Amino acid sequence: IITVSNYMKKVIRSILNKVVKTEVAYPGIDKQYYVNERNVEAENILAVGNIIERKGYSVLIDSLVLVKSNWHLNIVGNFSPDDPYYLKLIDKVTKYDMSRKIRFLGNISNDEKMRYMLQSKIFALPTFYEGFGISLVEASALGLDVITTDLPVLREVLRGGQIQFVPMNNSKRLAEAIETSLSREFKSNDRRLKRYDWLTTAKTFKRALYAN
Repeated sequence: IITVSNYMKKVIRSILNKVVKTEVAYPGIDKQYYVNERNVEAENILAVGNIIERKGYSVLIDSLVLVKSNWHLNIVGNFSPDDPYYLKLIDKVTKYDMSRKIRFLGNISNDEKMRYMLQSKIFALPTFYEGFGISLVEASALGLDVITTDLPVLREVLRGGQIQFVPMNNSKRLAEAIETSLSREFKSNDRRLKRYDWLTTAKTFKRALYAN
């Protein structure tokens, strides 16, 4: 078995009733995330992930009610206009009078996504569960302030990044983390992840597939 994180390796082992050799092959990310530079004046917040409940968007919207600094949230991810969860989020946005501050962009191209990332200061995703968290890794490699849930798998894959971990389903702590990040000045020596590349992934696959 080849999986994407040591956390998932433990999960797989916990549900199998026999010993199976398992290798971890972390996914690679495009080199552009390591060479591009975000706008140091940006105040935008970005979230990337399909509009589903486990991504924690309801918590994110609740937290932004408490944030006093100036902000704008862009959400990239697939949604259906008649999906009950999406409609619940829209109702919440309307209730809080945030329609001009929060945009659901749907699916966009990789180039468009990069443009939004470069114009953002914070990547916020209060997710309830991840197996790896590729969008979080990309954002951290790009140098955004990443704010996410304190999950073991995210502690593992985001090591070395500029990360604020917050308790699950806690809008108050999330708001505090966002406020801290918005008030923080950009520093050129901010930590950026530099450990995920497809060559390393390929070597792991090769070792796993051709091992005696």
